[in-house]
Amino acid sequence: KGFSSYNAMLVSLQKNLSHGLQFDVNYTWAHSIDNVSFFANSSGDTGIGGVGLICDAIRPRECRANSDFDINNYVTADVTYELPFGRHRAFLSAIPWWANEAIGGWDLSGITDWHTGQAWGTNSDAFDASYSNDAPGILVGPKSAVATHLQKLAGGGVNIFGNQAAARAAYVGPIGFQIGSRNGLRGPRYFNEDLGLAKTFPLSSELVNLKFRADAFNAFNHPNFGLPQSNSYNGYDQQDFTSTTFGTISNTVTPPGNLNNGARVVQLSLR
Repeated sequence: KGFSSYNAMLVSLQKNLSHGLQFDVNYTWAHSIDNVSFFANSSGDTGIGGVGLICDAIRPRECRANSDFDINNYVTADVTYELPFGRHRAFLSAIPWWANEAIGGWDLSGITDWHTGQAWGTNSDAFDASYSNDAPGILVGPKSAVATHLQKLAGGGVNIFGNQAAARAAYVGPIGFQIGSRNGLRGPRYFNEDLGLAKTFPLSSELVNLKFRADAFNAFNHPNFGLPQSNSYNGYDQQDFTSTTFGTISNTVTPPGNLNNGARVVQLSLR
């Protein structure tokens, strides 16, 4: 009963090393569509909430929509640049040894990662389609009411909607066997920038060197928020439009390689 399709386009711009500069920029447009994004009907994966179930086993195309992991636009880039000052560089190549130790031979690097929001959808606390998992709510209000617009809450925290009350009012529960669209909403955009600074200090006729490097992961300390989460066991359901926590975001996204919950991490090294 499960089916999926994926289409994508990748555009790359690359510059080989010249004049101390090289970079690689990639843009990906992609769209993944399916009717279930998890191991369907496998033991232990269904539970309350039924993420591994076809949402309507009789009419499987009713569940056809954006995949749970669908992200439409990606931009990734990496760059390295040798600052043109000091010995063996374009400018000040004849400066004394002590001056070169201070201003010569520095290298910069950066890695950029940006993408649009991940697909997600609503719950309705109604099991009418599969009799085991929450059916999506039916959108009857304007799409502008459920557009992604992060809002800082008065008591602390973040909500994905600019007006939570308007977002809740834009949905109604399943009517008969009619259910809403799956994964019809988009999460917050993601942005991360890593920066590096490096220099090699010659110690003995340039045969023995001391290498210094400073790296800043999430250099701008930019917060990247996750999706509203579903937890039906304790009633704290941020995807249920009937809940007072609808649209609330309770976590940030941790970038790859950053174990500090996504906050800036600075690393210094000598080799």
